Amino acid sequence: MKSAAEAAIRTYLESRPGLDMDKMDLTVKEVRVEGDTAVAQVVFKTKEGEGAMPFTYNLRREGDGENNAHLPPNHPSTPKDPAPAH
Repeated sequence: MKSAAEAAIRTYLESRPGLDMDKMDLTVKEVRVEGDTAVAQVVFKTKEGEGAMPFTYNLRREGDGENNAHLPPNHPSTPKDPAPAH
């Protein structure tokens, strides 16, 4: 299940403008499956430097069996996403 979760998250993030996944390593630490949904604990590390950012992704299996990743709360905005209102 980790490989399917990682593939869904990578596909989702690679479709987002402004993110350069070639500069980051993504590691899926844990996946908890409950029916057609899953929660993935993911850690991002930069390839050039130190530091890591953990995120939680909620995945949902849709009719064709495809996993879809959704941004977790407090995820940094991307150019496609409007900046949060203050």
